Amino acid sequence: MKQKIRPLAAWRKTHARIANRNHRHKHVEDCYRLIGEVMCEMRERLGITQTDLAKKLGWTRASVCNIEGGMQRVMMHDLDRIAVALCIPVHDLLLPTWTK
Repeated sequence: MKQKIRPLAAWRKTHARIANRNHRHKHVEDCYRLIGEVMCEMRERLGITQTDLAKKLGWTRASVCNIEGGMQRVMMHDLDRIAVALCIPVHDLLLPTWTK
């Protein structure tokens, strides 16, 4: 006897991991937005362009632009490279509540 399988849409409604796959945790997204804001502020204070910063990091200018705008995530292992390029300590890139 074959087991009847529910339609995918009905199954997703009962399984939170799949149903909420587009749900983002606000504090995590705030962290990426903050990193972008700090990058932008420090880059401007240093008087360098997005292109200059991108060259220092080995990225494209579009990546720097997207990160500064909070539209692209930063990998954890890149935080040190960003901090060195901007002449700031790594903890200045993170939320204050995360560095206590």
